[in-house]
Amino acid sequence: MIWNKRVYFPYNNRDFTSLWLGQAFSQLGDAVFNIAITWFILSLQNSAEVMAKTMIILHASHLAAFVLAGPLVDRFDRRKIMLYTDLLRGVLVLILGLYAFNQELKIWNLYLLTFFDGVLTALFSSAKIAIVPSIVAREDFARANALNISTASICGMMGPAVGGLLISLPAVGFSGVSMINSATFLLSALGISLIRPSHRGTTTNEISEGLWASFANGFKYVVSDRGVLRILLYY
Repeated sequence: MIWNKRVYFPYNNRDFTSLWLGQAFSQLGDAVFNIAITWFILSLQNSAEVMAKTMIILHASHLAAFVLAGPLVDRFDRRKIMLYTDLLRGVLVLILGLYAFNQELKIWNLYLLTFFDGVLTALFSSAKIAIVPSIVAREDFARANALNISTASICGMMGPAVGGLLISLPAVGFSGVSMINSATFLLSALGISLIRPSHRGTTTNEISEGLWASFANGFKYVVSDRGVLRILLYY
C-alpha cells in the first residue's frame, strides 16, 4: 500500500509543526491576556475612556507598522524577526505584569507598552505570513492556512473562559496572567528557533528599489485599495 505523505501534514513537516505548536500556546495566551487586561483597566480606572484610548493606540500602531513591515521582512531574516519580536513581546508583557503586581502601573506606562506591543505584533505577523512558503510545500499551503485559522479561532473562543477563570483567582490575578502570557511567548520563540527555512528572505540583489521607496509604494497601495485597507483595519 502506498501512503500519501500529505495525509500526515503537518506531522511530516517539523518546521511547520514547531511554528504551529508554538503559536497555539502564544495565541491562547494572548486571548486569555486580552480578557484579563480589559478587566484590569476597567477595575483600575473604571474608565471607558482609558480603555478606548488603549485600544486606539494598539490598533493604530499595529496598522502603521503593518504598512512598514513588508519591506523590512523582505530584506531581513524572517525567522530572526519572529524570534526577536516574540522575545520582546514576552518582556513587555512581563514588565506590565510586574508593574501591576507592585501596584506601580501608571496610565502612560500602559499606553507606551501598548504602542510597542502593536508595532512588534505587526512585524511578527508579517514575518510569519512571509515565512510559510519557505517551510511548507506549495501543495500544502491550503492545509497550513486552514490549520492556522482554525487554531486561532479555537484559541479565541477558549481565551475568554480561561481568562475569566484565572483573573478570578486571588493567587493569579492580572499579574499572574501576564506572567503566564509572557511564558507562552517563550514557548513560541522556542518553536521558532527550531525552524530551518529553505529561503530566509529576498536577497539585496533581488530588490530593485530603496527601503523608503518600498515604504512609500506600500502605503500608496494600501490607501488606494479599499479592500486591502478594510482588511487591515478589521484585523
